[in-house]
Amino acid sequence: MQVIFTVVFLLTSVITVAQDTVLNKYGLWVIHSLPEYKRTVIKNQFNQMVDLKQRMPDIVLDLRYAGTNNFMKEKLYKAITTTYLRKPAADSLFKIQVQLREMGLGLKIFDAYRPYSFTEKMWLPVQDDRYAADPKKGSGHNRGIAVDLTLIHLATGEELNMGTDFDNFSDTAHHAFTNLPEEVLQNRLVLKKIMEQHGFKALDSEWWHYSLPNAKDFELLDIDFKKLELKKIKKMNTESLIEIFERDLNKLITEINLYKDEDSLWIIKDGISNSAGNICLHLIGNLNHFIGAILGNTGYVREREKEFSLKNIPRKNLVQSIENAITVVKESLSKLTTADFEKIFPLEVFGKPMTTGFILLHLTTHLTYHSGQINYHRRLLAGS
Repeated sequence: MQVIFTVVFLLTSVITVAQDTVLNKYGLWVIHSLPEYKRTVIKNQFNQMVDLKQRMPDIVLDLRYAGTNNFMKEKLYKAITTTYLRKPAADSLFKIQVQLREMGLGLKIFDAYRPYSFTEKMWLPVQDDRYAADPKKGSGHNRGIAVDLTLIHLATGEELNMGTDFDNFSDTAHHAFTNLPEEVLQNRLVLKKIMEQHGFKALDSEWWHYSLPNAKDFELLDIDFKKLELKKIKKMNTESLIEIFERDLNKLITEINLYKDEDSLWIIKDGISNSAGNICLHLIGNLNHFIGAILGNTGYVREREKEFSLKNIPRKNLVQSIENAITVVKESLSKLTTADFEKIFPLEVFGKPMTTGFILLHLTTHLTYHSGQINYHRRLLAGS
């Protein structure tokens, strides 16, 4: 989905404005405008800034500078719900998350992209380049290739013990500091090993900080988070969304039909929580509720418990329900305008207001994720 929206974003006409080429007081070129950022992406697709929550819906964010639990003791980022990295960094992080999932672990992100103006502000109370980036050079965070993170247990959501908290400016946070319990040393090693395996380089003085080594390949940015998000949402269109939902729902039909018999659809095996049939019912209910009832006013009344308790529904009925969901999605989304994507979704899904565009993006990734579970379930039963 992100690829389609990115294509739409890139193919819009280039606005003819003066290039953002004025060097700052340190002699650095810092991009402040969306049009100039857009030009760099057209020249090199790897310059694209990727929304991490869209790329990895299951990733945990604890964006410390969006609150007061940081060394500045103040809220630097205003009302953000996601963060960004350049495409190569985001792609590597995605692979890391997949690999960690097999170990029962996951990533928690403290910070990623950071507008350059915040680097200037954060330097003032520290002025020690072991712990804060010198604005005379800029930061990997400003270039969208650095990330601050830790590991969590997926089962509990608890962080692995790394010996210190994030933003601990002492020798104890250094990789070379070994006067720590063996558990802590091993946890740091697991994080360091997997990050370096996928191209990231550790910062000696901060166990949580990793960045890609080719910093000079990426420009310094000072573009506000909301501008990146707004640009993305404005370029959504109903045709692209309908195409994505229809494509993935038809793939779901294919998966259901590939099961060797109907009984296999309802088998639960090897610790898998739900059968393919119940996941399918859940996906259908989800779309009928959030898109059909909420946006399309279809009158659909959801019975979520039955999505997971009903059993042995004939395959042909499941397929027909998916086909009906395709019709509901197409009819409901076709009524939306560009302005509707920027409106607050009528229902609070994550405990706080979100735009309709964000919720629709989430629904596409939700559909893809659970369809992948069904594919895995089918192949597991087939022994492949």
